[in-house]
Amino acid sequence: MLTQCPSCHAERFKDRLVEKVKVVRGHRFRALVPGQECQECGESFFEIRVLARFDQLVAKELADAGVKSGEALRFIRKAAGVPATDLAALLDVRPETVSRWEHDKRPIDRGSYAVLHQLLVEKLAKSTATADYLRGLGKPKRLPKTVKLEVKAA
Repeated sequence: MLTQCPSCHAERFKDRLVEKVKVVRGHRFRALVPGQECQECGESFFEIRVLARFDQLVAKELADAGVKSGEALRFIRKAAGVPATDLAALLDVRPETVSRWEHDKRPIDRGSYAVLHQLLVEKLAKSTATADYLRGLGKPKRLPKTVKLEVKAA
């Protein structure tokens, strides 16, 4: 946490919940976010990880609601922590396709949107299973001609 205010250089802070608002595609999202307030100038400061979590929760609301505007897609992708070129590679599309989705030049297909949603859900859960699986599809494993399985009663 801060020891000196970057604005007024005071050294007195108070921990408090501060209202943060984010507007994406006309939708307003509000939350009380833990932060520090300078006791001299009143400016509020937040840890980056707290603000990132707020953005991820906003993105999840957008994705759960199926908001597919370019602005929302870009916000969801960034909140999921996936660069546009990486998303293109994971989805096996050209980077230009992702750019067209994010600039409302072309609608995103359901499957790609579902994958983006899942990448965000896993980011919130601190998992990379879907991204790992999609990367693995680019390098398929060789299976032997005969694969032995063990089946147990359910």
